[in-house]
Amino acid sequence: MELTKYIQTVSFQPLTSEVLSKQQVKVLWQRAHKHTVDNENKGFRKDMLGEWVGDKFYNETTNQFGWQAVLFYTIRNDIKTFKIHPVNSCFLQKIPTNFDENGWNHWNSFGVAADAFDGMISVVAGLFTPPE
Repeated sequence: MELTKYIQTVSFQPLTSEVLSKQQVKVLWQRAHKHTVDNENKGFRKDMLGEWVGDKFYNETTNQFGWQAVLFYTIRNDIKTFKIHPVNSCFLQKIPTNFDENGWNHWNSFGVAADAFDGMISVVAGLFTPPE
């Protein structure tokens, strides 16, 4: 197989709070990964990258459990896929801002690392200690 078949481009763009209704935010919250029953009862889950998010902290950029709606698109084997995921706001602030003129930040990665964006990271995320 050719190496290029394993290369995936992952691009993302945080969405403004006006884009989603309250109902859509509730639906988006369901995409965050449940960790334990105790954390679920307290309103905490993990985002797709293993970062903690709190259901009551949508669009809070300074809270350690704050999260934002982020539009991701991946290109793999010339096929584009679009998905919206909740992502920890503090984590987003740590990412280098290499945004293009359309507001997209682009990452290139190899297959295994890129597949983490498709949910495989949740397996590793389960190894982390829950918040107190």
